[in-house]
Amino acid sequence: MGTVAGVRGRPDTLVYPSPTTARFVLLVLAILAGGLYVGSWTHTLLEGEAWQQQVTSCSTVPAADPLQQQATFERCTAAVERRRAAYSAGGAAATLVGGGVVLLAVPVVLERRRRLRPLPPRLARAGLRAAQLAAEQGLRRPPRLMIGGATQRDAFSYGVPGAYRVALPPKAALRPGDSALFDPLLRHELAHVRHHDVALAWLARSVWYAFIPILLVPVAISLAREDLGVTLDYSWRAALVLTVVRLVANAVLRAREHDADLAAARGDDGRRRDLGALLSSLGPGSRPSLWGRLRAQHPTVGQRLVVLEDPTAASRPTAVDGLTAAFLAAAVAPVLRSTATPALTGSGNVDLSTLFASTVAGAILGVAVGLGLWRAALFARFSGRPPRPVPVALAVAAGLVLGGALSLGQVGTVSGIGPDNPLTVLVQGLAGLGATAVVAGLGEVWADAAPNVPSARVHWVGALLTSAVVFSVAVWTASRLVDTLDAGGGAFALVALTNLDPPWLVTVTALALPAATALVLRGHGTGSRAPAWAVELGDRPAWLVGPGPGLAGTLMVGLSAGLAGAAAIVAFRLLAGPGGTGGEQLARYFGYVLVGATAAAAAMVAMGLAGGVRAVGAALVALPVAGLTPLAGFLVMNTALGGDLTRTFGQPLLVRPLGAGLMLALLVAGVGLLPVRRVAVPARSLLAATLAVALSATALGGRIVLTSNPVDLAAELAAVQDDLDAQAYAGQVALPLMRQFEAVGAAQERLRSTGPVSPAAQAARLREEVLEPLTAMQAQARSYDPPDERVAAVHGLVVQALARLTEGTRLAADAVEHQDAATLATANELLSEGTALRARWLAAVTDLTGS
Repeated sequence: MGTVAGVRGRPDTLVYPSPTTARFVLLVLAILAGGLYVGSWTHTLLEGEAWQQQVTSCSTVPAADPLQQQATFERCTAAVERRRAAYSAGGAAATLVGGGVVLLAVPVVLERRRRLRPLPPRLARAGLRAAQLAAEQGLRRPPRLMIGGATQRDAFSYGVPGAYRVALPPKAALRPGDSALFDPLLRHELAHVRHHDVALAWLARSVWYAFIPILLVPVAISLAREDLGVTLDYSWRAALVLTVVRLVANAVLRAREHDADLAAARGDDGRRRDLGALLSSLGPGSRPSLWGRLRAQHPTVGQRLVVLEDPTAASRPTAVDGLTAAFLAAAVAPVLRSTATPALTGSGNVDLSTLFASTVAGAILGVAVGLGLWRAALFARFSGRPPRPVPVALAVAAGLVLGGALSLGQVGTVSGIGPDNPLTVLVQGLAGLGATAVVAGLGEVWADAAPNVPSARVHWVGALLTSAVVFSVAVWTASRLVDTLDAGGGAFALVALTNLDPPWLVTVTALALPAATALVLRGHGTGSRAPAWAVELGDRPAWLVGPGPGLAGTLMVGLSAGLAGAAAIVAFRLLAGPGGTGGEQLARYFGYVLVGATAAAAAMVAMGLAGGVRAVGAALVALPVAGLTPLAGFLVMNTALGGDLTRTFGQPLLVRPLGAGLMLALLVAGVGLLPVRRVAVPARSLLAATLAVALSATALGGRIVLTSNPVDLAAELAAVQDDLDAQAYAGQVALPLMRQFEAVGAAQERLRSTGPVSPAAQAARLREEVLEPLTAMQAQARSYDPPDERVAAVHGLVVQALARLTEGTRLAADAVEHQDAATLATANELLSEGTALRARWLAAVTDLTGS
């Protein structure tokens, strides 16, 4: 790229991955996830009964103790679980193969339908000029030129990698010497070839010929077996996902035209004027409606001219981008989770399925939304128009809510459409708003420091990784809170936030992201000119840096919130005195963790309210300071009172507030999107301290049971670590099982309220709506590895309960189908035993946790 002295710099938006690339990645991932679900559903239809029988048989294998029985069960079911995972992978593979076949068939079909033929010898001059232009564009081998019929008006490119072709209209092919017509037309098509989006574009246009038949496989199997079941439920959800994917595909096709225009004119004002003149000669055309713009596969002439003149006009993400990306991410997450679960069965890491699904969903949002927000923040410095993240954030929030409620993974569930607890809608929405605000804020921070970034690649790789991680943590947080809210309301949600160790992704993010942001803030304001890699033509303009605190001011806000939280803990201890029972000490322990988390949230709110979106991104630096300072104060106080400072005791106190603080901060970060007045750092620090005191008082007052019996604090806290496994079992294992028991109970109630049906139909519904969930619960319970004998004894009760309930339900279905009274009596006896064991298990869980 050169520069032209005295001319204001023209931004080079192509140094960033284009919106075309991001949207195509989103499209492919969504189609693959649909293939995963089709494979899983096909397994249920074809081999579901055999899978149930094997799992039921494995659950009755005797063993010396619950731990050995669990290991035996895993070995026994490993083969069928791997087969279930293979079906899911096969569905995705079939989609890929089908898309590949369609892609190979496109050139043949196009040439036959449009009567395309190779350029004849008499038009060899056109071929020579095309070769010159291809070399000018850096192409080692020019595409083959084809000529269309007399009715063809526009040029287009097609083919597969290594065999690209450009179809010219006869008017252009006959005038290769007309530089105002032939050259800009060819440069545009050659830009498509150079960008490698030709095959991708035709895949986006024609993949439906492969994808729709794959989606219809479960419907065809259900019709063939005369088992309609949830076919209607599946079909309308699949149609909705197809509609969203169609919108994304259309956006891909529109975006690639803007990319090709910019690439064809890149680095040369003369080429830009020639292309603009050619486009203007086509006429402005009619202005389409909103729905027409969404359905269009090609931008209007007016839209292309606007972007050609101002490249930043196509660099900003839209609300449609946010809505479709979040919808597809939330819709495919349950599919990925259900696919990963059988693959992880027997490994002792089944809980990683949620983390895997959240990471993929976060990566989707990072590519489709995060890159766009950072690109918009960077190139807004050229146009002077600030980016508008609010519509995108609202769209992401809405997409997460809708996608989670209407996912293919929800087909056949008892809850149907929508959440069991209305608070889950709020949690999902807040997670989407907050994560988008943080990503947009980080984009502003990195845009400020762009003159110090050595290359465009470093900048956009940072954008991709950072955005993906933030969105992944937000999706995982929402998933955990939704599970616990549905199971037991807000109290269980607090347990999930503070009582359980966060996964490595959350902990690493809580440390690494603030550290990286601190390094960027440290160089805040040191660059005076735009980075050379961001300028296509002209002078490097002065670099506009957004308002907001630097590193020192941000750390001051975090320290103020943390010190306020520490003061609240010390004041509480002095006023309340030492604790009493071990249960009370455990409550205090986790209450202090919650104080650290709320201090981090207070710092985020203060930064957002007083500084806007950019301050929300910078606030990540304040989170670990705010979250750890209260717990550091507690450890100092505890040591001064005679307590032992050991790694076993101290490490959880430092790890948990980091993760919980990040999760809470993401939920409240949306305040940075509000149109607020900016205030100075001292006022932000005071606001953070005030919020931290208020939230700490609420946390301590709501979670601590005071006692008047003085007991030595250090002696009581020595027993805290012994209870952590019990709390983890309650939150990670017991709560999800309780929720599933509630769902099974609702299904049974629905069956009882259904009008008269045939015995065969009643048995089929009993197997599908009750036996299948119970069998899955049994496999889930068997895969859990209890950490000690106390937890093993409690967990053994639910394992026994599920064994009897599953076998009883199976016998009940057989008895109903064959009208066998003796078998029905045996089934009822097993069901009664299972119900009693479940009640004993619930009581044992309560005793185990002391609640």
